[in-house]
Amino acid sequence: MEHQADRKGKVTPALIRHYVSMIQQGVGAVIVESAYVSQQGRNNLHQLGISEEEHLEGLTQLVKAVKKEGGAIGISLTHAGAKTSEFICGEQPVSPSPCNFGRDFDTSREFDIGDREEIILHFVHAAERAQEVGMDFIEIHGTDQHLLDQCFSLKFNNREDEFGPSSLEDRMRLPMEIVHAIKQRDSISLPISYQFSIHEKLEDGFNADELQQLIKMLEKNGIDFFHPMPPHILNRVFDEDENLLEWISKFTKKPIIAEGNIKSPMVLKDISMLRLADWYVMERSIYARPQWFQFLKRKLVSCADSSMKRSIVETKKAPPPVGPYSQAIQAGNMVFVSGQIALHPETNEIPEDFTAQCHQVLKNLQAILEASGSSLEHTVKVMIYMTDIDRFNELNEIYAGYLGSAKPARACVEVSRLPKGVLVEMDAVALIGE
Repeated sequence: MEHQADRKGKVTPALIRHYVSMIQQGVGAVIVESAYVSQQGRNNLHQLGISEEEHLEGLTQLVKAVKKEGGAIGISLTHAGAKTSEFICGEQPVSPSPCNFGRDFDTSREFDIGDREEIILHFVHAAERAQEVGMDFIEIHGTDQHLLDQCFSLKFNNREDEFGPSSLEDRMRLPMEIVHAIKQRDSISLPISYQFSIHEKLEDGFNADELQQLIKMLEKNGIDFFHPMPPHILNRVFDEDENLLEWISKFTKKPIIAEGNIKSPMVLKDISMLRLADWYVMERSIYARPQWFQFLKRKLVSCADSSMKRSIVETKKAPPPVGPYSQAIQAGNMVFVSGQIALHPETNEIPEDFTAQCHQVLKNLQAILEASGSSLEHTVKVMIYMTDIDRFNELNEIYAGYLGSAKPARACVEVSRLPKGVLVEMDAVALIGE
């Protein structure tokens, strides 16, 4: 719901009603429309703002209204760059290179080093305001031909310095500096999404290798999840059968938000190729890896009732408990996973081979940890039980393939028997988040 703020960029009752209505209809989380981080980056006279202290009261009311209905809420932070006018933003627009988007806009000037430092600070201060009003996450807006998208695009960026078009790293330098600056600020602990678009870049030669480089670059600089631009997420790219959602999934294990019409048979086919069970459906059109929504759910619970110190973790991707216990228990920012045996969650079968059992046990652990919002990489302690300690080296080789880089604390003991006659059992303790 864009451009429904008042002339000062403040939240209006219409905005609150819109987002509250979405939550009441079953949406789990909303991303509030693009909010300008500075007057210089304002795109529209009725665009929502997060650039001034006067914006905080309305944003706080919006956050409280959404959370009262049980929803989570984030906000998209943006700078229009050249896609504005002096009438709207109060000065000549700035962008990577001089540009004019048409008669409703003014020709921009090239930003200099001083502008760059101010822009970064504007994003940082906007993120601090988002934290102050109680947002659950923020999104850096890198689409819609706004400033960061202008930097990324070969059409709008013809600079001759380190922010120029000579490499993907240079074109993404300003966005990465913004993300890095936000991550380095002690006053900000919110997860960060990055919204981007590649389809209009394909005709300029953007390829799969550059997409992988882009994803890894964003991850390295601290992006917590990805939000490809909605209209293109299910389009096929790079002259291959896979759509953009599938390509991104190849290059990252982090959560992905994607939007599309799941009523379409083609979309249903595309999503099924991504294993629909791995994705969470929101408002019948939005998908994301489930650990992200588990995180939001936990965050909301902790906000609503700080006395709730523990919760049960459940997932169908791991076998159900064989006794009066849970697959795992989350307590604070830790998750405690019950002992897992090599029971396949779909067939209920147990392989006879020791190697196959080890793999299945570790896959079960992995599934439960991801359902809690954690991962094998965040494991801090593992306990292993074996009926034959002589297979210790064999176990270590398999174990290293799953947990080698994490190197959690560990103990391994030989026992006489294990449930259902299995040869190995493992439990784990892990952190949720960083």
